[in-house]
Amino acid sequence: MRVTNNITTRQFLRNNRRALTSMLQSHNRIMTQRRFNRVSEDSINGSKAMSIRRQLRDLDIYADNLSSSKAVFASAESDLYSIAHDSYIKLEEKLVAATNGTYEQMELNIFAVDLENIAEHMVETLNGDFSERQLFGGTSNDPTPFRIEQAVVKNGAGEVVYPPDYNKYYNADGTLKDGVNKTDIPKSVIYNGIPINFDVTSDVILPDGTISKLESGDYTVSFLNNDGTWEDKTFEIDTAKAIAENNNALAFPGSKPIYVDIGLGIKYNENYEVDPQTALDVSMNGAEITNSGIDMSDVKKVPKMEQVFDPVTGAPVLDTEGNPTYREVKDAEGNTVYEAAKDEKGNVKLDNLFSKNLVQLVLDSAAALRDGSQDIANAIIDRANEANNYILTQITTLGTKQNSIEFYLNKNEDYKFNLKERQNVVEGTDMEDEITQYEAIQAAYDASLKLGSNILPHSIFDFI
Repeated sequence: MRVTNNITTRQFLRNNRRALTSMLQSHNRIMTQRRFNRVSEDSINGSKAMSIRRQLRDLDIYADNLSSSKAVFASAESDLYSIAHDSYIKLEEKLVAATNGTYEQMELNIFAVDLENIAEHMVETLNGDFSERQLFGGTSNDPTPFRIEQAVVKNGAGEVVYPPDYNKYYNADGTLKDGVNKTDIPKSVIYNGIPINFDVTSDVILPDGTISKLESGDYTVSFLNNDGTWEDKTFEIDTAKAIAENNNALAFPGSKPIYVDIGLGIKYNENYEVDPQTALDVSMNGAEITNSGIDMSDVKKVPKMEQVFDPVTGAPVLDTEGNPTYREVKDAEGNTVYEAAKDEKGNVKLDNLFSKNLVQLVLDSAAALRDGSQDIANAIIDRANEANNYILTQITTLGTKQNSIEFYLNKNEDYKFNLKERQNVVEGTDMEDEITQYEAIQAAYDASLKLGSNILPHSIFDFI
């Protein structure tokens, strides 16, 4: 075959471009430290690299979830410690001082004001937020999940079911009784719109003294305004679920969990609910953290009695001595209905009825001192200590969660290190070999350029 000048030129340029391309590819591998930058260059290792990168991305998400959760729990722990330590010390000092001395009512009122200030400070602490998120609001982001109000709860039929001393302050139509001022009515701690003492998992004392359990349904919470009017809010409360799980906090709005993926592999049950063992719950239900409901253990129960009347004449049935006769009240299933013991005036005895919530106990102690009941305030000291120990237990739980988070952070960091090692094996380049390769290609390219003058044909200008 005759080799022409055109053939020589084309072959030289083709080889020159090939050498330049190889040199640029080698330079790119050195700069990126990767053997390939497109899956098409190495489809097998490319698919492996994509899988590794996806896992590394997931680990970064898990690390962000864990770090933010740890910060939230640490902030919550700090706030609870402020209540369980600083505020509780002040509370105990005030209660001990108020119940271990002889004071005039005016002096007891001063103690009551101090106690109410402590309760308000506790509420402000519990309403603290972290990065625009309410720490103890559960799934609700109401800026004030905890409030102090005068409230009444009614069932779907409009019957008052809370507070048990409703009849002491209100008429049947909800107006204040004669001689009762708004300031005389005890205040309630409200969590997400419902009184913290509202208990659905155990027996409750109704205003007429009847001891009963509450059923699931709509409940209306009425708040007493300063002008004597009422503001109503209706909630659907699933008492059956709270009773089944023996957790009164589930009756409050915002009680659902908030799960985040921390790398355990989230799984779901047959009801499409997250398995709590496979994710981290970062929701903190304030009713559960601070406790809710009323301690009924010291309440004396007696069968509820009703007067017997003749079914025909409607006249009272009398005994042999001419006194009215009574019989035990039965429910629809034939079970005896019980009620709380009453005093000689027929009023329900609530002296042994104490809240499980520390903030509510502070308010109750203030109300007792305003009534001159130092004995009740003294009895609250032991209950307050129990409620405070409950919060200390919750603080310990938060500390345990933080330790678990630290464990998973370290575990994921180790896994990330191993993945990066694997990533380097799959797509990383051998720098020593690649630099040597680059130098060889560059030398060949330079030599090609130098030889080009001998290979390419001379023009007329080379002879001028």
